[in-house]
Amino acid sequence: MLLLNNFYFIAFLAIQIDLNLGRAVWKLNCSTLKKPSIVGDTIRCTFDSLKFNGRKLNTIAIYQSGNLVLESKKLTSQTGIYEFLDTKKLKAVTNLEIKLLDYRKRIKSEIVILQLQSAPTTTTKSTITASSTPKSKKIWTLKCESVTKSSKAVIKCAYDSLKRPRERRLNTLVIFQNDKKIIQSNQLLTQKGVYEFTNTEKLKSGIVEIKFLDYKEKVESIFALHYVPQTSTTTTTTAATTTTKPSSSTTKTSSETSVSTTTKTTTSSSPGETSEPPLGLPDLKNFKLQLPVGPRNDKILEITNDKLPSYSSEFFKKNSQGTAYVFHTPVWPPAQPENGLVPAHTSGSKTTRTELREIVPESWNFNVGFHSLKIKEAVILAPTKDDSSNPKANQIIVAQILSGSYPLVNIRYYTGNTIVAVINDDEDDDAQTISTNYVLGTIFEAEIRVNNGEVKIFFNGVEKISKSKMTTKSTNRENCYFKAGSYGQVAPVTDGKEESEINEQYSEVLLYDLEVKHEN
Repeated sequence: MLLLNNFYFIAFLAIQIDLNLGRAVWKLNCSTLKKPSIVGDTIRCTFDSLKFNGRKLNTIAIYQSGNLVLESKKLTSQTGIYEFLDTKKLKAVTNLEIKLLDYRKRIKSEIVILQLQSAPTTTTKSTITASSTPKSKKIWTLKCESVTKSSKAVIKCAYDSLKRPRERRLNTLVIFQNDKKIIQSNQLLTQKGVYEFTNTEKLKSGIVEIKFLDYKEKVESIFALHYVPQTSTTTTTTAATTTTKPSSSTTKTSSETSVSTTTKTTTSSSPGETSEPPLGLPDLKNFKLQLPVGPRNDKILEITNDKLPSYSSEFFKKNSQGTAYVFHTPVWPPAQPENGLVPAHTSGSKTTRTELREIVPESWNFNVGFHSLKIKEAVILAPTKDDSSNPKANQIIVAQILSGSYPLVNIRYYTGNTIVAVINDDEDDDAQTISTNYVLGTIFEAEIRVNNGEVKIFFNGVEKISKSKMTTKSTNRENCYFKAGSYGQVAPVTDGKEESEINEQYSEVLLYDLEVKHEN
């Protein structure tokens, strides 16, 4: 018994040390959704406290304007999903701060900032006129990131108080850690701009909250991030470059133009760490979006590239910080009779997807030229149950190359902690593991490169696979295109058991960055 107690004490101490060093941040991701039988928004949170089973349990708490409004029951597992169904106490005009707390009520995760999609239903007297209904308040915006300048960690914040220029009252930004004020900015001279905290010596590794205060020191917006004072973070800037083939009398196709993306921020992180992504969103102008619903089961709904910038739904939207796109893919989503939509998959598949499909160029030849897809993603949640002997179940394809409907190369997450790359040959499917210690929620970078038929796979900047010869038939290599997102592999139950637990599962992937190059 003494040895067992010593083991638990050492394990507990190890976790605490990891937290102090910033290597074991608990995972929390929340989103709003509509349920037919529920009035107002449902808030769904996935959590992972990274603890041993049987330890003291935790709760999820929702705050508004600094006040605790809703708190979950004690969580019955260390990882899972919790839904807040009754959200009538929440105000739609104020940001929600959702925190994962330990048994001592200490914040252990990055704080999720959300807004309700719709105002909660309230009862009002019939004498109130429309003109007396309060107007919705615009939420001030705040986005921050940790960058390195001259070997020093700096916190850079872009802010907008949404005020008119003639309003002279100024505002401040304040950094809190463990509920204590650590750093305060000078008074902001503009209502919109960028402020850098360079005096970060007092901050410790861990969660920091940056609060945007008005002139009365009322909190108007909060941004939380995981701060690491170490100098392992590097920022690299790549100038925009365009390489175009010499002109001729024949018009060149878009595949003959190589465009590398504009300024990018790259953060190096050790396995198991979550690094802050750069501000901004990937450019999707050369992609269309495929959804897990459609007019019939074998015909999916697609959103064209010109509609994507303004499109948002429960399946595809920006995350609460505006730094990534969320790909939400139920195994078998509920039908939407009001929109004429049912659960759907492509004609060549039996599973659902929320996935980007390259359309510019329309296609390219695997054997000719240089072609690359680089993604920065995080897998948030994956299904764990399956009703078949399908060996590919409980996997998510996060990036791939197809030719027509033939899969040539793909990168997959396996439920657990494994990421593999699959190169399909006529002789066999060459699947190789590229990561064995992946933690849900961790941001990773993967790249597929094809150079005149030779394939290379990179993971977090390290070359993992190189294959110079493939025996795939030439007919399967001439009409290629890239895809990225969340393509589930769990087969739904469609034999009259639509309420099966299998169908209620979903996968969720965040896309922080996407870069495609073609050079012929």
